[in-house]
Amino acid sequence: MDIYSKYKLKSIRFMGRETTLLNPIIAKREIDTFNSKMSGKPNTNHFKDWPLCEECGVPMNFILQLYKKDFPNFHFPDNKNLFQIFSCRNFDCPHYDTGYYSGLKLHYYFFHEEFGEKKEILQPEIDTNANLQNPFPELFFLPRKQFETSGFIPDFIFEDILEQTNREEREEKIMEFLPKIQTKIFGYEHFLHNVDESVNIDEISNSEPKQFVLQIVSHEMYKHKHHIGDLSQWVPYSNLPLYNTYIYQEINNRYNFHSYIEYS
Repeated sequence: MDIYSKYKLKSIRFMGRETTLLNPIIAKREIDTFNSKMSGKPNTNHFKDWPLCEECGVPMNFILQLYKKDFPNFHFPDNKNLFQIFSCRNFDCPHYDTGYYSGLKLHYYFFHEEFGEKKEILQPEIDTNANLQNPFPELFFLPRKQFETSGFIPDFIFEDILEQTNREEREEKIMEFLPKIQTKIFGYEHFLHNVDESVNIDEISNSEPKQFVLQIVSHEMYKHKHHIGDLSQWVPYSNLPLYNTYIYQEINNRYNFHSYIEYS
């Protein structure tokens, strides 16, 4: 076993974290609301009316829902088994900001679903002249678990890679050490500007300890026989060339979340 392979195994052993790559794929038919998915029709059993942005009152876009039956390792507090994210779609919302630490405001919900009768609530029609986020397609998941590392490569390993590989092979080997640039649960964030730096999420929120739980990317770096992942018309922010959304959950209060957006 060469020095590169030995270090890779050691890196996974001591720094590896399990991640679940969601591998979102555009659906060809409507997905049942009792399934985990992105966009489309959400489970609305627990809402009296379609959820509105608390800042501007505009009906929000449904972003994602995860069920405990599909993702038991996700942190569902108490007896909850359904996690949902909605986002404000109004670019003129007072909360909207193009800075790194924001974007269209995300709203998070936990519910307990009994999987009985379904109550459908449709998203209300609103003024088409408003500055709104465009509709985006419904996606289902092809989840896959694997381990990934933080992206740190010591100099002696990097020099070995330079000496023994051509440019194409070198990029492939280096990517093996980096966190995946995909929509995923847990693992490590793949920061676009500097993978060795950690986001100081406390700078934009309270000082409660937090855990990275979800990454949503604008362009999926994977291929599928039916679809090459491209969520550029889906991700709940603005039309930037490449951007990631990182979502953190408070450890002591699993109902509280904080998000961070980064783009290049």
